Amino acid sequence: MKSGVLFLVTSVFSVIAWAQSPMAMQASQVLEKISSAGYQNIDQLELKHGVYKAEALDSNQQEVDIRISADTGQFLPTEVNVPKRDMLSVAQKLEKQGNAVREIKLAASGQYYTVELTNAQGEKQKLRVDANEKVKPVSAS
Repeated sequence: MKSGVLFLVTSVFSVIAWAQSPMAMQASQVLEKISSAGYQNIDQLELKHGVYKAEALDSNQQEVDIRISADTGQFLPTEVNVPKRDMLSVAQKLEKQGNAVREIKLAASGQYYTVELTNAQGEKQKLRVDANEKVKPVSAS
């Protein structure tokens, strides 16, 4: 009985100590580190599982996913988001279908384009076009 109570008390204090342990890097420090490394237009910052993830533009104006260890502050390998289809080919395909493209944006993830257009019937639509050019309507926000 005593060992069960001791285990429970030890476990509770361990969880409390773990929950209160501060991260080595705060969000503002991570943002400063990213900016000072030459990245621009930081789109978002998120902390998950001890890793800060951000989206930004590198010195070549390419969108990149940046990962920084919250404990060490070290940059982790960076991924470049290169879309499989370029913006021109997406716009041309939609226009060949009788649509008038009004706006087209590449998502920061590089996985899809958001397109605002007027279709052949004169209706305004907002679509999402993924890397394989599958078109999906985007629900109104």
